[in-house]
Amino acid sequence: MLVFSSKIDIKEYDEFASTHAYSTLLQSGAWPKIKKNWKPFYTGVYKDNQLVATALVLIRGLPMRLKFAYIPRGPLMDYSNQEVVSFFLENLKDLAKQQKCLFVRMDPAVCYKRYSFSEKESAQPLEEGLIAINTLIKSKAKHLGLPLKMHDSFQPRFVAITTLKENLFKTFSSRTQQSINYTNRRKVTIEQGSYNLLDDFVSMIEKTEDRKNINLRDKEYFTLFLDNYNENAKIYLAVINPKENYETFSKEIESRQNELERILAKSPKKARQLEEQIASFVKLRDEIVDQKDQTRVVIASLLAVSYGQIVELLYAGTDIKYSRFYPQEAIYATVMDQAQQNGLTFCTMGGIEGSLEDGLTQFKTKFNPLINEYIGEFDVPTSILYKGFMATWNLRTTLKERKKQKKS
Repeated sequence: MLVFSSKIDIKEYDEFASTHAYSTLLQSGAWPKIKKNWKPFYTGVYKDNQLVATALVLIRGLPMRLKFAYIPRGPLMDYSNQEVVSFFLENLKDLAKQQKCLFVRMDPAVCYKRYSFSEKESAQPLEEGLIAINTLIKSKAKHLGLPLKMHDSFQPRFVAITTLKENLFKTFSSRTQQSINYTNRRKVTIEQGSYNLLDDFVSMIEKTEDRKNINLRDKEYFTLFLDNYNENAKIYLAVINPKENYETFSKEIESRQNELERILAKSPKKARQLEEQIASFVKLRDEIVDQKDQTRVVIASLLAVSYGQIVELLYAGTDIKYSRFYPQEAIYATVMDQAQQNGLTFCTMGGIEGSLEDGLTQFKTKFNPLINEYIGEFDVPTSILYKGFMATWNLRTTLKERKKQKKS
């Protein structure tokens, strides 16, 4: 016998959601604490008193005093079980009606395709994705298609995910390995913490906002992650000590110059090697000459949150002056290494464009990810106003996009 509940205890909910095959941070029990303007319902289906499916349902207002229900990266269930899928969606529809919503929107974390960067063109749809699409449609859900652009859906349909394993560093591209080795030569250190690093983290986010002319989030928003995910939310900083490094590089230059004077005539080959090393250290020293009296300079930051078997890299900022120090590469590698040592299985680097041609995608492919291409969004209409509202909403979105294109 199947039983629906919209009031599952959060602890019981998280025990199920955190271990489910389709688990993500957006379906975690604490997520509504981040999205404070949404009204949450912890819903699920029991079979013989055992929880077999869950969905964090978030209710939010729309224009004209309307509302809708949203299930980000959910529900979490066996999509091959038509009975459970149909039962769950029917009850979610009833809940949405009770809350006077126009529709329920969901975007399950079920893969339509999964492939490496080089395999995109040859990748075929997965059976699990096709089954999920079919069972949802049979359960009277409306499939909204398979969009390519990141902003054509509430959540990106394409996500880069690295599988964590031993010796992960060796699976990165040779160029990425070189970049990380450059950070070591430049004596970049990675600090990790919580509230104690929050101001430095935000300062890097603000630099990124200014550089890209975008608005991300403010300090209050980032604090919510630390408040609600506790030890599972960590801030990482890439830091240099210009004063110490300047002195170290100067000593290395002087030492090699002295040696060069001694062997110049005796060993031309060794002399050339020393000259190259001197030039390299001079370059390193010149990069920090303007900050040579400072003992701590933050050059990049990142916020990572773990849930279940996944660590998600959420927000990152960089001081562009130090981009040649490759600080984000060093931070990413550090987070992944620590997560693997802590027994986690995956690192989610967030959404990318379906074309796989943008700069963000190029950066994330450095870490040997698989591209998870999800099955897309589904709507369950709950009101006769749904069609009219969506037609108006889509027209509004199209006009906004055209206006944006004209400006650019």
